[in-house]
Amino acid sequence: MQPQGLTVLYSLTLIHAAAAITFLRRNLTISDSAWLNGTTAWDTALAVAAGSSSAPHATNGECSARLGKYWSLPQSDIAVRHNLIPGATVIFEVGGNIGEDLAQYIWRFPAAKIFSFEPVPELYQVLTQKFGGNLNVKIQQVGVSNSDRATTFTVGGNHGEGSSHTNTTAYGQRITVQLRDAHALLTEVQTATGKVPDVVSINCEGCEYDVLSRMAHTGWLGKVPFVQLSWHIVGGVQDRLNQRCAIEKVLWDRYEPAYHALYGWQGWRLKTAAYFFLQEDDVVDSEDDVEEAVFADDEQEDGDSEADDEGFEDEADDEGSEDEADDEGSEDEQDVESTDDDDADA
Repeated sequence: MQPQGLTVLYSLTLIHAAAAITFLRRNLTISDSAWLNGTTAWDTALAVAAGSSSAPHATNGECSARLGKYWSLPQSDIAVRHNLIPGATVIFEVGGNIGEDLAQYIWRFPAAKIFSFEPVPELYQVLTQKFGGNLNVKIQQVGVSNSDRATTFTVGGNHGEGSSHTNTTAYGQRITVQLRDAHALLTEVQTATGKVPDVVSINCEGCEYDVLSRMAHTGWLGKVPFVQLSWHIVGGVQDRLNQRCAIEKVLWDRYEPAYHALYGWQGWRLKTAAYFFLQEDDVVDSEDDVEEAVFADDEQEDGDSEADDEGFEDEADDEGSEDEADDEGSEDEQDVESTDDDDADA
């Protein structure tokens, strides 16, 4: 057999092996799949080496050793991603696909305003056909990222589930789609509904890195009460693991882990104290300040709460001079102290 023929045969073998493992994992119960946990690195390597229409999923504990944070919760069933949080009234979904998750949100939260974003035209049409008559659902034919721009998407996988602009190993039809800035979209939703979205759900084959980094830089991580996502391994994200660990540091600092499940799914519930503080002051961090504040490696001690308050307030001042920022920081510090006193009295 010619070398070229051997290469083709080898590639086909890898593809079939990866597909077989994926099939097994998707059709096993949580208890039955325990023996497959050790194959995560193997099937990821197979998928990356052979090329796939869907991005491999990252393991839950990729950053645990680096951050010194470990999940004590048992692994949940994948359906846990539909539970969200009780009483959610505004839901922001990144990656609508054909509406599997969206249908569950509508059923479980019938009064909620749901904003779903799907850039692939064929998938957008499926969503509008299914849910276009529901006045509580708004579907936009855009992807979500860290800026407004056009980009090339590879459309592949079952029902387009592998569609991505960050998965460089994917194969499928290539199309041009429009991306929107996550910060701008979240701001528009807040303006339309009069509140910060209760939930941000992200399943977008690798766009989670740009979306969550942008949310951290602009202060939304620390304001949105519940964030859930599926982590993917993609070649189009520069320094992927460091980006993930930086994002997870912010999540651990401001959120409590709510669940983790197969296929890279994690849920994060906002720490109550941080939620009320940020809602009260309505702060949106500037990019420069949050880069220094939340991505620094040095640990904050409990006695530094006053300095933290000043840091948040200084971030809100984008246009003032340094003197004005100092004055406003002092005034806001007094407001925070006054609020703390009121809380203590209560």
